[in-house]
Amino acid sequence: MKSLLLASLIFCCSAFSPRIPLVRIRPRTEGYSDRLKSRLTLATKPHGTSLRASSFFEPQPTSCEGKVILITGGTSGLGRESAKRLAKAGGRVIITARDEEKGEKIVSLSKEESWNSAFPITYITMNLDDLDSIKSGVAQLTSKLAALAADSESDSDSSQLDVLMNNAGVMALPERTVTKDGFEAQLGINHLSHFALTGLIMNGGLLKPDAKVVSLSSSAHSIASARGGVDFSDIQSERGYDAWKAYGASKLCNLLFATELQRRYGGGGKITSTAVHPGVVRTDLARYIFGTSTVDTDNPDDDGNPIAKFFKKTALQALALFIKDVESGADSQVWLASGGAKKEGIDVAGKYVVDMKPVKPSDAGTGETAAQNLWKISEALTGIEYLES
Repeated sequence: MKSLLLASLIFCCSAFSPRIPLVRIRPRTEGYSDRLKSRLTLATKPHGTSLRASSFFEPQPTSCEGKVILITGGTSGLGRESAKRLAKAGGRVIITARDEEKGEKIVSLSKEESWNSAFPITYITMNLDDLDSIKSGVAQLTSKLAALAADSESDSDSSQLDVLMNNAGVMALPERTVTKDGFEAQLGINHLSHFALTGLIMNGGLLKPDAKVVSLSSSAHSIASARGGVDFSDIQSERGYDAWKAYGASKLCNLLFATELQRRYGGGGKITSTAVHPGVVRTDLARYIFGTSTVDTDNPDDDGNPIAKFFKKTALQALALFIKDVESGADSQVWLASGGAKKEGIDVAGKYVVDMKPVKPSDAGTGETAAQNLWKISEALTGIEYLES
């Protein structure tokens, strides 16, 4: 019912907008910088026309040479796109996959498309809804890094990560569910899993002292901010569950974690921790909003109901005018991971980045006391205590 109401609202609003012609505009880009080129294209995509400038930030081909990069959720969406671009820039990319089948599929794809013939994509199996699986994944990572360092012919140290990208997540789960460890799923998968993973990697000495930690947040953190921030008295939504409230809270947790990680372990040539809002992106996260596994504006899931199909199709086509494609959505995290901010002299330490520039988050996203409280609660829930810097 909620999705039908949302579709109806969008339909009513879009009914008064002129139709956008389905054209691709290719402006003249000779002589412009890569960053400016990424802002100069209006593109038509297979499932609709975007009003947003399609920004494809392509790092320089050698900008990630010798860099070892771990990306969670690298088998689809923003994670896969990030893996592709960073590998093409010379990075030695490792992704997490829920199982071997998904991991092997991306390995095969990367070889077919020649992402990085010198250092093909590799993976570790890890389920972010299970702390034991995360610990097992870190053990796999330790072995993989040791093997990579032994095989390396370059001067760079491959036994540690240069970049950790906390990318994976879920969105707006319609009903309250829990992870294997009993955590509310959105809090557990979006925040606690990455809190635990980052801690285990750092405690194990697998992160270089000057590494980059990129954590995906969202502008949806403002949902929690509007309600006074993270409700620490009911952080797992046990007294009452609202899908978007829980999602917003988990994204605020991502932001607070990134800033607190920087405060505790950054500065003075140490790690750089940054939170990112990728934008409203056309990925399979939308499956819980419109009941469809992919955002297909022509053939949305209709549950056998033609009226529902009509509203969903209309709503998705309207949304397609304003949402980003995956390539555009991955820009900021690729820009950060490839050192784009440093190259441009932009300070992103402890910052919240949108469209490749630091912006001010909502008020609740800057609360140092809340960040410290979240850190303590996260350590207690996961049982992972970070070593002193």
